[in-house]
Amino acid sequence: MVEILDNSVSKASCPVRPIPAYKEGLYDLTKNRQLSESNSKPPFIPVHRTGFSGCLNKKLSRREFLKGAGVAIAAAGLESMLSACTLHKYLTFSEPSTVIYPPLSGHKVQPPQDGCYIGFFRLSTSWGQPINIDPDKYYEDRLGKKPAILVSIQHYLPIFYPGFKGEYWAKKGIINLVYGALDGMQFRNALRGSIDEDLKQAAEGAVQFGEQYGGFLFAPMQEMNGSWFHWGQQSSYAKVWRHMWEHFEAKGANKYVTWLWEFYCQNPGIRTNNIDDPERYYPGDRFVDWIGMSTYNRDRYRVSQHPLRDLIWNHYVTMRKRHPTKPIILAEFGKTVGSDQALWIRDAYNTIRSISGLKGAIYFDNVNYEEHDDHRLTSDVLAELREILADSHYIMAK
Repeated sequence: MVEILDNSVSKASCPVRPIPAYKEGLYDLTKNRQLSESNSKPPFIPVHRTGFSGCLNKKLSRREFLKGAGVAIAAAGLESMLSACTLHKYLTFSEPSTVIYPPLSGHKVQPPQDGCYIGFFRLSTSWGQPINIDPDKYYEDRLGKKPAILVSIQHYLPIFYPGFKGEYWAKKGIINLVYGALDGMQFRNALRGSIDEDLKQAAEGAVQFGEQYGGFLFAPMQEMNGSWFHWGQQSSYAKVWRHMWEHFEAKGANKYVTWLWEFYCQNPGIRTNNIDDPERYYPGDRFVDWIGMSTYNRDRYRVSQHPLRDLIWNHYVTMRKRHPTKPIILAEFGKTVGSDQALWIRDAYNTIRSISGLKGAIYFDNVNYEEHDDHRLTSDVLAELREILADSHYIMAK
């Protein structure tokens, strides 16, 4: 059994006094006090929906949110502390050294019994702007192996299945991850039947792909607990998800379509109404096959400058407790290019290896021009990653 409990700050030299040991519950890190005791349902950590001044009734982009969060923390006198140590606490959680999830039905993407699928997102510089590279060959040349998973560009209806490139990857034994989006009008009118014909066409395309190449991961309307997508924090989200699932079920597509529900991990110690408890948008165990987490370390924002374990651990524990039969994947993670990228990456993959219930990890090896962030892996980091991924725990395509 692996049991992790860290009741100390991450650096012995941290100038902040240690936060007292506490039971699981919501903890206000800016005031060094516990907000609530645990109840029968595991809490969402850290606290949420209390908001920063000026942000309570306004939706912000991720960039605006992180910028505002940094200002608020600086005003509270904590900015220098964030750079010196980790302020949040790890939840206690025990699990076997090998976690085996129940098998999924049909020809869906099965979680590995041992190890973790390794994948990358390097298809576009921004949505709809492809790079002239062949991702599988790109990584094979640099890492010595092809990735187990590659991400398809975000598709809108009715293309909710891997396209030509996906077929090419599937022939090489690579699992496709397809992001699916609804535009604003499609989302608002989905429950009125306005997209039913498109869903029918999408489901038929998924069946055609699945019959020839097998299952693929499908992540519709990702990061729903954030406010930056038009489907974000919408009360109808779970109903729209189930509506889509039911159309695919009626066509037999769910034998192949592996439904990945991906939420955004709120940064430790941040209080904002722009990211809230993803459980509010959970469609139900019947409609979800995998659970995904998304997180980033961005140099321009102190609030996101944490090691990977700090960014994901409490979220991982909460999901493992709430949905113990659902395999978990780190669907998106990245570190801004900089002098410490190699160190952060090595630590991140060590963290991935240490979490036995984490069955996939996909690095966002890309530029997000909307956020002005470059997360691409440098040649030096790729060389180091080649050494790291030689460990058999990290599963690559054969």
